[in-house]
Amino acid sequence: MLRRLPDEASPVLGPPAYYLALADFLDRHGSRRHARCYLPDAALQLFDTGALTPCPVGWTAEIGNLKTGDAGTVMAEVGRHKMYDLLTREPPRVPVCRNCFSQADIVTLFIAGAVSIEEITRMPMYGTAEARGRLLELRERLSAAKTSAAAPSFGSTLALV
Repeated sequence: MLRRLPDEASPVLGPPAYYLALADFLDRHGSRRHARCYLPDAALQLFDTGALTPCPVGWTAEIGNLKTGDAGTVMAEVGRHKMYDLLTREPPRVPVCRNCFSQADIVTLFIAGAVSIEEITRMPMYGTAEARGRLLELRERLSAAKTSAAAPSFGSTLALV
């Protein structure tokens, strides 16, 4: 059904690649992620307790606490903490990542080239000029890091929010 959904309801849905990727995740891959996730490169999660985590979807590990720690010290960990290396491996190695597929995977699909900038920016959340610019910059930086011989610099993480 997910594979037919984009054809049947395209005016109210996001990019077709999202639904096809979700269908693959559920049936071809047995609800297991096999490809790298780019969400930690694009966003963070901040809890009401002040805890900051590198994944915007699942609880992983606190990289700092903005209520109890120095904000500068905490923010220096963004993109550099050891969790970033673990969360962005291919295939995923962190248990919570292996079974994860969320609405935010649209960003991963965009960075991987499965979704165009026109498709993603039709979605209100990504429709502003600022969001478009950040998405393009993020994809460019991650593509450059992937093709360079050196390991990617996660210090260039760009929050979309």
